[in-house]
Amino acid sequence: PTSASSAATARLPICGADRATIVGTGPTVTGTEGRDVIVTGSATTVRALGGDDTICVTTPRVAGTMDVGAGAGDDQVLLRVADLAPGSTIAAGEGRDRFVAGHADDLLTLDLKLSRLQVGQDVSSATAFEDAFLMAPEVVIVGDMRDNDLGFHGCQAMLRGGNGDDDLAAV
Repeated sequence: PTSASSAATARLPICGADRATIVGTGPTVTGTEGRDVIVTGSATTVRALGGDDTICVTTPRVAGTMDVGAGAGDDQVLLRVADLAPGSTIAAGEGRDRFVAGHADDLLTLDLKLSRLQVGQDVSSATAFEDAFLMAPEVVIVGDMRDNDLGFHGCQAMLRGGNGDDDLAAV
C-alpha cells in the first residue's frame, strides 16, 4: 500500500537530481535556512534564504521578469534560458555558487565580471556566481577576479577566465 504522503512526494518535480522540497504556487516562493530544492513553478520572486540550495527556474517567460535571490550557502541555480524573460535578475549570495543554463537555439553568453547573461538580444542579470556551466550551440563565458570553474557543452565556445585560479572545461 502507498500512503498519501509518499504518493504526494512522488508527484513532486525533480530539480537537478533531487525531488523538490518547495514548489512555487504563487507570485513568491521562500525557502528555509536549511538545504532546499526549490522549483519556481508560477513564482516570479524567489528568496531561498540560507543553506546549500538547488533552485530550478521553471516559471514561463510570459509570467514576466524573474527576481531570484539564492541567499547564503553553496547554491546551484538551473534554468532553461528560453523560459527567462529579458530584464530578469538571478543573484547568488555568500558561498560558492554555480549557474547552470541551457538553450537550444542561440548564442548564450555569461559574463561573471559584468554580471550579465545574454541570450541572443535578450539581456538579464546574473550576479555573484563563482562557477558556471552553459549548454548551447554557441557559448561564451567570461570569468571574474575570483577562482572560477567554467564549463560548457556546445558546438562552439569561448571560455576566458579572470585573474583567479580558474578551471576551464569542455564536456
